[in-house]
Amino acid sequence: MYEALRKGASVETLHARTHIKAWFIEQMRELVALEGTLLEHKGRELPDALLAQAKRRASPIATWPSSSMCRRSASASGATCSGLSRLGTPCP
Repeated sequence: MYEALRKGASVETLHARTHIKAWFIEQMRELVALEGTLLEHKGRELPDALLAQAKRRASPIATWPSSSMCRRSASASGATCSGLSRLGTPCP
């Protein structure tokens, strides 16, 4: 779907063909547009505003397990993380 958006497919067309919610497809379309803008600056330093925008749009998954999914608990061996993907590993 990402590649279809890169090639110009519309949100409406993708929604009709996949039955994926249009909101989700629109979010992906915005990421495709941001990627295009970032690639225009390839090999050069990014303007501060563009860098800030890219950081704001970064996937919340990248912050796991330090997000609310990580529940810290103290034990004799120190803090452990009970987050989804890093169950039982030390918290950051």
